[in-house]
Amino acid sequence: MDFVELSVKLREETGKERVKKLRAKGEIPAVIYGSKSKHKLLVVDARNFSYLEQHGGTGGILKFKIEGDSQTQNVIVKDIQRNPISDEILHIDFLKIAMDEAITTVVPIALSGEAPGVETGGVLQHGAWELNVKALPKNLPSSIKVDVGTLEIGDLVRVTDLSLPEGVEILNSPEEVIVSVVPPTKIEEPEEVLEEEEITEPELIGEEREEEAGEEGKEKKEKEE
Repeated sequence: MDFVELSVKLREETGKERVKKLRAKGEIPAVIYGSKSKHKLLVVDARNFSYLEQHGGTGGILKFKIEGDSQTQNVIVKDIQRNPISDEILHIDFLKIAMDEAITTVVPIALSGEAPGVETGGVLQHGAWELNVKALPKNLPSSIKVDVGTLEIGDLVRVTDLSLPEGVEILNSPEEVIVSVVPPTKIEEPEEVLEEEEITEPELIGEEREEEAGEEGKEKKEKEE
């Protein structure tokens, strides 16, 4: 696989206020660690890292070039902390790797093609955006391609349906749904309001009925006279 190079600097600043100053200058505080080496505090240029992230360059192996060090190191992005509101990157954890040891990491899913089911009114629904994989660093893909070009309404792609690069193992459940095309949601129109029925007077009962009958008899008598 291709290696993406990223230049970083060592830092000594710690503490909340000093870290805030780094972010204000367009730098991201970071740390690199490994199972057999001591961790180091770093500073990453925010614009450079965002560019790599937008172009899929942070999903695979990065070739680290630490300022002042002639050697490069192979690392992967282990964790990215973000501001939940602005999505600003607050901190990055890098993991140093050995090329002859299998690693477990997260790889993003990249969809390709146009689903015919969407053109006929269906909705493309994502079940997963990334997968947990295990592989030697040399076999680690920067993304896992999923072709949706044949999906009709009702079709779906599960983990077990994927064609994987050689030497790559997916740790998610084989039955986990990655993407599907579902029927459009029906919007039920509100029921028409029934016209108000003609109001009829209630039938008189008991004394009220006798009183009305008496009034009618009285009026009839007056007319006869």
